[in-house]
Amino acid sequence: MEIEALTLVWRLQQASCIVYWTGWLIEGKVTNHCVVDAVARMLLLSDWLEESPRLLASGNN
Repeated sequence: MEIEALTLVWRLQQASCIVYWTGWLIEGKVTNHCVVDAVARMLLLSDWLEESPRLLASGNN
């Protein structure tokens, strides 16, 4: 149960980064590259989280 909560917190934190960078983009403080980077980081995290439970489960054997 803690693992599911932790993964949710990580995903929410990454989503908040996208909102943050999008706000700065609208204000003209950054380029769209920052938003694209934030989305890419979220996708990498999502991929990693998909693999992690299998790694954790195999370590318990």
